[in-house]
Amino acid sequence: MRWWLVVPAVAVAVFLSQCGSSGQSGEDTAEDLTIDGTCSDSNLCADRECGSDGCGGSCGECSDTLVCNDQGQCVSCDPIANSLCPDEEYCTYLAEADGGTTGPLCLEAGKQSYADPCGGLDSCKEGICMEIVGTGIGQRCYPLCLSKSDCDAGLQCLDFDDVPYRVCALGTSPYETCNLLDQNCEVEGYACYYDTNAAEAVCLPAGSKASGESCSGTPNDCQAGSTCLSNSTQFVCRSFCSTKPGGEPSCDPDGPTPKCTNYYSAQSAGYCID
Repeated sequence: MRWWLVVPAVAVAVFLSQCGSSGQSGEDTAEDLTIDGTCSDSNLCADRECGSDGCGGSCGECSDTLVCNDQGQCVSCDPIANSLCPDEEYCTYLAEADGGTTGPLCLEAGKQSYADPCGGLDSCKEGICMEIVGTGIGQRCYPLCLSKSDCDAGLQCLDFDDVPYRVCALGTSPYETCNLLDQNCEVEGYACYYDTNAAEAVCLPAGSKASGESCSGTPNDCQAGSTCLSNSTQFVCRSFCSTKPGGEPSCDPDGPTPKCTNYYSAQSAGYCID
């Protein structure tokens, strides 16, 4: 909450129920007080839509899904940094009965930490309580993210088609293991990618980027059978290939990336380059 410090230009008598004028002439300021102790400036909220007016009054309140920032503007809370919510609350998303999602918004914080089992919106301290199909671990508290830079070192930022947020993979890699070349994930819509934190290939929700298209650096940005890798200037989806002589899948010798270079030797998996 912001408070104004009243500093008169000249000394005046102070009474318990009254405060004098600053003695300044010209335009009114926040320090100009009337004899009854109220602010005389009617434009104190000219650039503010919420919060204190600095003189004991209010510039307004925000709707249920918005919060008032230090500048007196109604904004959404930040679910990545978990900021702007009142004490004892956290910033998250709210799943609706029709399958939609509301948020970000502030909800009462629970007691469960990241990776802990959870049972509802208010059971996590931060992030979001959700179940990722195919992991077999039920509902857990997941950190929210925009990219893998928001996650702990080595953890991926997982993308989903039907929700407006992404979550960091958990540190224990609770996903089904798989083979990069066989793409043998059992859950529909999932594909096999190498998880750097687990140091093995696991099943993750498949992305939509085709081989050769730019991606964000998250492996499962790309379609099944490919992954997101850096080519020194940008991240690009690269198709998997077998490093064994005559192995399949192989790179198209007449395509833009005809050569197979090593990627995950435990599975003789490589990726196609030019």
